[in-house]
Amino acid sequence: MPLARRTRFSQNPDLRTNRPSLISNHSIGRSVRNAITAIAAASIILAICGKPNPVVATPALSVSSSVTNSCKFSASSQSSVSFGTYNRSFLTTETYTATYTCVDGDSTYDWQFADAASNNTPNFVLTDTDPPGGCPASGMTMEFSIYGPDNHAFLDGSPTPWHVSSEPTGRGGATPLTLNFAVKLPAFQNPCSGTFSDVVTVTISG
Repeated sequence: MPLARRTRFSQNPDLRTNRPSLISNHSIGRSVRNAITAIAAASIILAICGKPNPVVATPALSVSSSVTNSCKFSASSQSSVSFGTYNRSFLTTETYTATYTCVDGDSTYDWQFADAASNNTPNFVLTDTDPPGGCPASGMTMEFSIYGPDNHAFLDGSPTPWHVSSEPTGRGGATPLTLNFAVKLPAFQNPCSGTFSDVVTVTISG
């Protein structure tokens, strides 16, 4: 008669055998520490390798400046000339004083004078803006002239400038230069009564 054997099955696999575990608690702890150390080292390596090296830019800086060969009138430069009451028996002369500065190093300056007439003659024109009735055209204007320090007569509106030598090396903007011009109103003109005026554009260049 066959022998019957009862066998108990359990859902806990540890109960299937009574053999002792081959992994001790000490081994498990050491393995976990080694794994943590390895992960930390890998993280440090990734952090170091993952950060790019800083790029140092060294661009070249170009610095430059330019100086224009130019002149300008000072605020103190004379801006008007008055002949007063005209006396046809005498030549009337007034002085126009120009105060200006030019770029240092210039020794020659160009001057030009021009009014609305711009007739390219030595005669500039004063005009009566409100002549009395019956005044002939010849009586509505008066002529005057402008002369440089060397008695050079300026031509009204002439495209050819007048050259004048000043300081040997110029003065730049440190000390203004001064130049006097003679403004002459000739005698024996026959204007009608009234007020005569003109606007002259003075141009200076270095």
